Amino acid sequence: MISKTFALLLLNFAASLALAAGPFDYKGLPLGTSLEDFQKAQPTFKCNREPGQLTYCVSRNSTYAQQPIMHATAEFIDDKLANIYLILPQDATESAAIINAALRAKYGKPDHGDVNKIVTRFTWIEKGSKLEWLATSYEGKANIAVTLQIDDFDTRRLRATQKGAMADL
Repeated sequence: MISKTFALLLLNFAASLALAAGPFDYKGLPLGTSLEDFQKAQPTFKCNREPGQLTYCVSRNSTYAQQPIMHATAEFIDDKLANIYLILPQDATESAAIINAALRAKYGKPDHGDVNKIVTRFTWIEKGSKLEWLATSYEGKANIAVTLQIDDFDTRRLRATQKGAMADL
């Protein structure tokens, strides 16, 4: 009897993990989306392939949570979406608050938060990825960015860059 109860609890736990797991997405496109699918869904992004397996796509005409984005970069490793970096116009504090509220409504309370006079950072973590909302203050000006990225993004990008460098010798 105990083993059946334990097995049911284990199944319920596994089912709840399966529902909660999964990467963050950018406008419905999860991290890991193919470059081809991303380009079809986001035509304002212009892409440039670097030597190796890196592709950078940039848009200066984008929105996020219906707020204007000054600069958006999508980075692909092996033609899979690995990182999205969004920069809001300087001092767009109202837009930043709207985006922060939208992220909280979609993903819940951040897993980590750091608030001080210079930096305000909220981080959400899910299996295989993280999302970060960051506001910094410099000389009285607010700078706000949102980043979605796969785990080990920096390490994977470095490896792809090194592979490209070796191919270009």
